[in-house]
Amino acid sequence: MILIFLSVFTSLFAPTRALFLIARAEPIDPFRELWEAVKIVESRNTEKIINYTEGAYGIAQIRQIKLNEYYNKTGKRYSLRDCLNEAVSKEIFYWHCEKYYTLELAAKRWNGSGPKTTAYWNKVKYYL
Repeated sequence: MILIFLSVFTSLFAPTRALFLIARAEPIDPFRELWEAVKIVESRNTEKIINYTEGAYGIAQIRQIKLNEYYNKTGKRYSLRDCLNEAVSKEIFYWHCEKYYTLELAAKRWNGSGPKTTAYWNKVKYYL
């Protein structure tokens, strides 16, 4: 009786075919939208651009002082010319953003300090 009972009920719950569902999770990129907006504001999304007047290089217009800070904190040394590569600029920008609690503060500090950073944030916010 037990065997008949088990054979009936186990067949009711057994799947008819083997299926596996493997979901692929997208990686979290908390600064992607800010990065896209800053690229537009800083360089009109132009990768290999140099502002000789300000000494700013690349798509995110990185200056030597930012490279010095990055090197001092990470030990990775880049030159300003390296910042003409978008991947290098993005690495430095993301490192910068990780230090701040809000996108607004990250953007303002990317631009510098003082009252002009509010105008900069408003430009960036427009593209967010």
